[in-house]
Amino acid sequence: MKRLILVLALTPCFQLNGQIDSFDLKTIKNPKFKLNLLEFNVNLRQHSNSGISDNSGGTTTENYDDINGTFSTRYYSVLNSEQYQGNQNTQISVSGDRVSGQITNRDINRQSFIGRLQHTSQNRFYFFGDQLQHIVINPSASTSYSENKQSNNDVTNPWIFGGSSERRAQLNAEIGYGLGRVENVSDARIVLFILDDLRKEGLLNREPTLEEIDAISDLTIYVKNQRFFDSRIKRIYELKSIDSLLQSQGILKKDDVAYHTILQDNWNYSVNKFRQIGWLLQIGFKPSTFFRESESTADFKVGSNPHLSSNDKSESISNGIALFTKYNWFSPISQVLQNDISAGIEVLANNNRTNSTALQDGNLFNQLSNNSDNISYRINVRDNFGIYPTNRTYISLYGGASLALNSTLNNQLPLAPIQESINLNLQTGLETYYYFSPQLRLSCYYNVNYGSRESENVAVTISQFAANPKSDYNRNITWTSNLQLALTYKLF
Repeated sequence: MKRLILVLALTPCFQLNGQIDSFDLKTIKNPKFKLNLLEFNVNLRQHSNSGISDNSGGTTTENYDDINGTFSTRYYSVLNSEQYQGNQNTQISVSGDRVSGQITNRDINRQSFIGRLQHTSQNRFYFFGDQLQHIVINPSASTSYSENKQSNNDVTNPWIFGGSSERRAQLNAEIGYGLGRVENVSDARIVLFILDDLRKEGLLNREPTLEEIDAISDLTIYVKNQRFFDSRIKRIYELKSIDSLLQSQGILKKDDVAYHTILQDNWNYSVNKFRQIGWLLQIGFKPSTFFRESESTADFKVGSNPHLSSNDKSESISNGIALFTKYNWFSPISQVLQNDISAGIEVLANNNRTNSTALQDGNLFNQLSNNSDNISYRINVRDNFGIYPTNRTYISLYGGASLALNSTLNNQLPLAPIQESINLNLQTGLETYYYFSPQLRLSCYYNVNYGSRESENVAVTISQFAANPKSDYNRNITWTSNLQLALTYKLF
């Protein structure tokens, strides 16, 4: 009889442990959700400097003001549904800087301005009904304008005024066909941390079913993707929503301070690394175009001519197209272990054209132009293995390799020089945050990189009797490593 009582007493504990611990993150399927963010940022800074220094070379005085500021705005949206997965990100920034004052006998007046517009978009359209086949359309575009002006009245310096400006624009898009789907499991992992802590404190009166765990995970993903202007109100909304669902499921033994502490501790302070489940195989093509135009001017004082001026202009245009194949595999091996693998192959062909002119006092001083074709073959692979035993500890190990073969043909000369290069990069690293106890924590980051580049330039020079090829070979090998280690112990 005693044996039977013991078995009956232990059975609920084993059931409780098994149900939470056996929940498979691979079964996660995200609900439909949508997130829209619109953010603004204004940053202003003023700096004044005044000083004097004496040395054997004389006396130097400084007295100038520096005023700079930045305005930026960002729009970000995410949408997840059965027919679509994707995000949009648009950023606009404007920054300016003005420096005025005097350094010894020289008045300085410098102004600069930079404006940028950037948009990136990732879209997978599941038109075929099986939620695996999809169309890939990932466009991106950016443009920027910068301008600098500076004047100088130092009698010992012949340069009195200068300025420069640059305009850039870039447009590309990945278009293709793919298989696979990816879901977010990070938020579901928070739910398991919460239930596990409630179980350890004896605050669950029965075993939550797999359906109930799945419902809490869906709600967690949903509430975390709602937009609030006040982060405090957002946090209250999230915790009230999760608490309401837990109460309605009837799995809580009691509603006390310990329960709310566990809920808020995991929600607010867990080290929750981004984890996914699924795979993607995509093939397609990627057209691209790039434009850059720059101009610089300067006025000089030379002898009796106080206004000798120079004006340099350059323009470059690049058009290309690439064929690509990409594979990504995200696997939560268990609640604790995660393994992510990515690989890609790309073949890129593009044409580059550049033109530059130099003027002095309005007269042509120099003019250069170049037209070249380039073809590149690129292969890359990366593996990331993560260990996430608790809500306070993670260990991540990664390794990767990339290989690029480039060949450039200069079309401007009658007998074109050729440049060929092979680039190999290997990298591995470790990142960890280990929570030994409330007093002792360890954080570590370590990586090692190996780089090898071999290049050969074959040019042809023409003599009176023959064309003479000339080869220039270079090889560079680099090893770099970086270690960051922090051990924190709190005495009291």
